[in-house]
Order: sequence, then C-alpha cells, then structure tokens
Amino acid sequence: MRVQRVCAISSPAGVVLSKVFVSAQEVAERAGVSRSAVSRTFTPGASVSPETRRKVLEAAETLGYHVNHLARGLMRNESGIVCLIVSEIGTPYRSALIRALTQQLQLSGKIAMLINTDRSDGSVDLALRQAIRYRADASIILSGLPDKRIAQLCLKSGQRLVLINRDDDQEGPLRINLDDTEAARRVVTAFVRAGCKRLGFANSEAGTPSLMARETGFIAAAREVGLEVIV
Repeated sequence: MRVQRVCAISSPAGVVLSKVFVSAQEVAERAGVSRSAVSRTFTPGASVSPETRRKVLEAAETLGYHVNHLARGLMRNESGIVCLIVSEIGTPYRSALIRALTQQLQLSGKIAMLINTDRSDGSVDLALRQAIRYRADASIILSGLPDKRIAQLCLKSGQRLVLINRDDDQEGPLRINLDDTEAARRVVTAFVRAGCKRLGFANSEAGTPSLMARETGFIAAAREVGLEVIV
C-alpha cells in the first residue's frame, strides 16, 4: 500500500492548501524501475546505469520529487545539521563570521542552524541541548562557554564541538583561537610605520580574555618603541 504524505497549510485568507510530497516509490513506478534504483540514482558515487539514471531523473522532474534528507539522515545517523551558537549577531565581526561559516557549510552539503543566545553560559547550555534534540552533527560555539557536563554529553552523543575564541581547557572540543596579543602588536607596528606618535586603545567593560589580551599586547608593543597609550 502506498502512503502519500500530505501537509495542510492555511493561507492568510483562510483557504486550506494541501501539499502532497512525492515519494521515491512513486518515482520508481513512473520510471519503471525498483525503489532501490531511485535511491542509488540520488546517492553520490552509487552504481547505476546511464539509462536507469535518465529514467529516474525524468520521472523525478515530472513528479516534482526531492530527496528527503531528513529521512535519509535518520537511516545513516547523520542529520547534516551544524548548529552555530552565537550572540550579538548584528555586530560586524559576528555577521562576517556567520556569513563565512554558513557559506562554507553549504558548499560542504551541510545545513546551518543558527541559535541566537545571550552572553551567558547558561544560554549556551540550553542551545546545546537543543542541538542534541535535533541530532546535529556538530555545534560551533562563537559566544559563551558550555558547562563541561553538557559538552561531554554532546561528545558522547556523537556530536562534535568547535569552540571559536573561547578560553577553555576542557578536553574533547576542537578549539580555534586567535593570537590576540600578536594581532595587537602588529597594529602598533602599522601605526608606527604610518608615523603615529600618540596612540589610544578603546576597550569595553566586558573584560573578556580576548579583549584583555589585545589591550596587553597593544600597550606592551607601544612601550617597546617608547610610546604611551591612552586607554
């Protein structure tokens, strides 16, 4: 027995629209091939004859069939979802980083799921629990730090963790950190080469490790060349 999946959608005018999702079995019947032949056609690297591929693709185009990656992911225990856990997404730095990450994930055939948090570690823990519920393959943390118990739960569940610019020493997650001190020193070098004599450093009250490392590196480099810094 063939079962069609129907999704009912209510339009603003109150009219109920029905959307029927075409199944792989329907494609197989129209193309005159087996269900497994349809699966192989849409599986990269799988063995399928040119004639069978042509029949399947023509049938899929006619019926409007699209591969159900959610179902396929459940079978393979891979969702293809990568969570980006981040706060202050409107800042130039965060926006540029999110743009670069999502573009690369899409090129890799992954789906980025953005979870907007505040700066607290508790909100990061909640976001990671949500990532586990959606069976995300990985989570990239750009803001806050997860509790070690939550991090270990993610790792035991098979979810990879990437910490970007997070000051954390727990084992398991992959850590990617900028050398903030060296970056600040290079800024001073550029200012000196440009002929600057009076330097200032604008920091915030957040007092994050990265901000403090930049301030320390900036002041140290300036003093090495005989310049004082107004902070």
